[in-house]
Amino acid sequence: MTIRAKTLLSLAITLIVLTVVFYFALVRIVSDGFAAVENTLAIRNVDRLRETFASEIESLCTKTSDWAVWDDAYQFVQDRNPEFVQANIAPSAMSGMNLSLLAFFDAQGEVVHATSYNPKEDKLVPVLPAILSAHFAARSELIRHARADGEKSGILFTPGALPLVYCSRAVVPTSGEGAVRGADVFAKSFD
Repeated sequence: MTIRAKTLLSLAITLIVLTVVFYFALVRIVSDGFAAVENTLAIRNVDRLRETFASEIESLCTKTSDWAVWDDAYQFVQDRNPEFVQANIAPSAMSGMNLSLLAFFDAQGEVVHATSYNPKEDKLVPVLPAILSAHFAARSELIRHARADGEKSGILFTPGALPLVYCSRAVVPTSGEGAVRGADVFAKSFD
């Protein structure tokens, strides 16, 4: 083999080796960069989701508190007066508060009143029994409040139903003091 052929062969081999090394180094650098960017975006999106849930729950708990710390609701949980339901629980009230579910429970955990809102038909409908039995049975911790300022909130997952963001508050007089007579639960679909 001539010197010229050897030189061309060694240059070709060197060029191929350098190209392969450069390619793998570039792929590693670029893929690590993209992985870091994707990781940062995923963390940012999870934080946004957490903030959205926290905001939804805070807003819902404010509305729940308005109803739970109210003399009329306090009396309703005890006497189950149907006039309270007629005067206060209507499709327009549920729609205005963007609620999917509203329920009152007495101190023993029994349902005093529970209703769901169907926005497509703009009417009140019964709460799915699966939701009540899975999350709000008589011994459920979600509706047990030992103190007047008791509050529980989160997300409920029920097979066959949309996830619900919920807030449960102790039902007490407007003064905020007195015996806890039960729980008021507001929930909204989170779709």
